[in-house]
Amino acid sequence: MIEVTAGIIFKNDKILIAKRPYDKKFGGKWELPGGKLEVGESIEECMKRELKEELNISIRGHEYYISSDHEYDTFKVRIHSFLIRDYIGEVLLIEHEDIHWINPEDYQNYDILAADLPFIKKIIRGEYE
Repeated sequence: MIEVTAGIIFKNDKILIAKRPYDKKFGGKWELPGGKLEVGESIEECMKRELKEELNISIRGHEYYISSDHEYDTFKVRIHSFLIRDYIGEVLLIEHEDIHWINPEDYQNYDILAADLPFIKKIIRGEYE
């Protein structure tokens, strides 16, 4: 099983989604930003590193949210999510094709990775603090 993190980054009442590079697996799909854990790294360390690498931000106000397992055709992934309400830096396109701040209810207008959908649906239902 592949262990990854996903950041649910809030700005006002919107969340940030990022479009995966076309030359990567699931290219062109939208996702919650994050990435794979490295050996010896905690999920919190991974989340901080990935968001710095991918978006140029350093997170400050964050908390662990939930973890969820998802099975694709050829592999399984365990996603550890964080709610992020405060960060330092300007969000930049470094690894993604595009980014959008969306109302969570509008997720159906985007081709979002199946593994990220449970997190967005819980946010819509207000299952967070």
